Amino acid sequence: NVAKSQVGYQEANSASGHGGTTLGSKNYTEYGRWYGLDGEYWCAMFVSWCAHVAGISTSVVKYHSYTETQLSFFKNLGRAYSWSTVKNNGYDPQPGDIIFFLSSSGASSGRSTNHIGIVTGFIIFYFTVQNLIVFVEELKSLWNYMEQESGFFAILLKVSGIAYICEFSTGI
Repeated sequence: NVAKSQVGYQEANSASGHGGTTLGSKNYTEYGRWYGLDGEYWCAMFVSWCAHVAGISTSVVKYHSYTETQLSFFKNLGRAYSWSTVKNNGYDPQPGDIIFFLSSSGASSGRSTNHIGIVTGFIIFYFTVQNLIVFVEELKSLWNYMEQESGFFAILLKVSGIAYICEFSTGI
């Protein structure tokens, strides 16, 4: 899978760090270079790049740098499910689906979404002791798969809201 092959890739501080091994914070990535907007927020370009490398047509996944545009594309195709639909069993996210997030800063600016990613697994849990133990065990499992530092999970767990899940189970 294309996205899985990128686990561990790191953004750089300049275009000279495109190898993905030098930790930076200035948004320089192979995905931005491919799209033509290197040094910009790259989450949407990463999803677009994955679809491109996997040979997925732009009629199936819109290649774009802006999450709002990608979400509108999926909504127009009838393949975007709101979080309320998902949590009420209207749709079960699958690995390979595209997920849109909305942080509190995005919500306060009137946006529908301000971050995008690819679903690798999906867990809904309730706050009981038994299920919390299962959830922690699942996090440990994800930890081994993602090979990321603890900051990744801290950020993942602090995201204030899932905006939409877009049906797109494939090999990206």
